[in-house]
Amino acid sequence: MKPVLGPSLRLALLGSLLTAGCLSLVVMGFQSLPATAVDVNVPVALFVGAMFCSTDASAVLSLLRPLEGRLPKRLIDLLECESGLNDPIAVVLAGLALAIAGGGEAQVELVVVAVVREFLLGALLGWLGGKAAAVLLCRRKASSYGSLVIVLSMALLMLIVGGSALVGASGLLAAYVMGVVLGNSPEVNRGALEDSHSGFAKLAELALFLCLGLVVMPSDVALSFKYALVLFVAVLLVRWLVVSLLLVRSGFRRRERTFTAMAGLRGAVPIAIAIQAASSTVPWGRDMPAFALAVVLLGLVLQGFALVPLAQRLGLVGAPEPELPS
Repeated sequence: MKPVLGPSLRLALLGSLLTAGCLSLVVMGFQSLPATAVDVNVPVALFVGAMFCSTDASAVLSLLRPLEGRLPKRLIDLLECESGLNDPIAVVLAGLALAIAGGGEAQVELVVVAVVREFLLGALLGWLGGKAAAVLLCRRKASSYGSLVIVLSMALLMLIVGGSALVGASGLLAAYVMGVVLGNSPEVNRGALEDSHSGFAKLAELALFLCLGLVVMPSDVALSFKYALVLFVAVLLVRWLVVSLLLVRSGFRRRERTFTAMAGLRGAVPIAIAIQAASSTVPWGRDMPAFALAVVLLGLVLQGFALVPLAQRLGLVGAPEPELPS
């Protein structure tokens, strides 16, 4: 990932902030939320902008599976690295919007300071948890644990998330930072941890969509379609603008920048953030899951299935990589 770290950081940090800001301005043009009488204000607009400012590389790569091994590796690395770095930005901005909306008459400055403290503390606890997990799960000690390695890693994760909740820190950010630190430690068997946690990842996806089914009615998604289509077009335009600005002189050719702009699919993160809003006390939170699902579905259908033909038309598809002899 080192060759694409610079462009990825620009897209993940500056790109996410610019995307959230531009989408917030678009949402401010709505008179009310879809299918509701809730007026759009700054916290609502900021939340929607944050909800759709991050990308999902796993959704992109799953749709590009027919071209596996035939696209430029540097391009795939850029999409993966950007997606891994921009999720915390979305979580922080969404948390800030919810805090401002739920703060009532509290001063915005105090709310912002509290949210910043919450996420900084979450990042610190996640870093400490990742370092502790790397020591406990190193190869030398892991051999004596046997199959209990997965149990110990999950126990450490629950300890960090629970401890973050007790001290008022962000458990989501703590879990993310812990995973980044643990996954980049040379002392642990990363491949074994990834294989063992894949089952929990699938279980988490199933739980996410179960929660989505509990809070979203198909009729609400249909009523949100007009607003979702407007926002989807805005997401495409803003993504193209951000990629064009931030990947100048990055070594990526024009056709690669065009593909990167189209490959900014939204996936599970907007849905998870929307469910978080639905479970909060803000009056407009219950309307967010249907809106998020409508935009994500539009992206997968209209944008996602065009990726393979677009890559072929742009001349990015090469010969398949030769298989290594066994």
